Amino acid sequence: MAPCAQPRTRPPDAAAHAADGKRGRRRRGGADPDRARRIRVRRVWRLASGRYPPLTGEGARLVGGRWNSPGHPLIYTSDSLALCLAECLVHVPGRLPADYVAFTIALPEDSVESIDVQSLEADWRRDLGLTRAIGDGWLAAGRTLALVVPSAVLPDSSNILVNPLHPRSAEIQLVAQQPFQFDPRLRPLP
Repeated sequence: MAPCAQPRTRPPDAAAHAADGKRGRRRRGGADPDRARRIRVRRVWRLASGRYPPLTGEGARLVGGRWNSPGHPLIYTSDSLALCLAECLVHVPGRLPADYVAFTIALPEDSVESIDVQSLEADWRRDLGLTRAIGDGWLAAGRTLALVVPSAVLPDSSNILVNPLHPRSAEIQLVAQQPFQFDPRLRPLP
């Protein structure tokens, strides 16, 4: 069996996202004196129980996840609260817990890189060894604070992996948190 190639990633400084609509525009009226102090942030969401502190990656360190092996702390976040909910429905067995909290988190955009989805093997959604090797390799390299990966639940959406041991982890901002109530129609609650 041939060794699998490392997926291509887009470096964090690879220009602005096309969706933000600012690429190539020039500002009228001179330089902005506060521009050097403005840091672009990426908002992400997390649904988690109160079992572990939300920004430590402790749960993932203990049991591993799709993108990390046990022993490697990792904070799993998503590009929307709706994706967090879908991920919970897939990964939380049995009755949905009543003690979950929704977290809104801000990450410095200049320390986020992305997996090039086209570079992943066709069966990446079923090959846990492959995705764990990618995530563990990214953690070991320590290039960036966060890595955008496709969701195996909704591949057109993204999960954002956050390395709590990265030198820039102090820049993670917990913007908001509130109790999260699962809709009882999803599954019976405890």
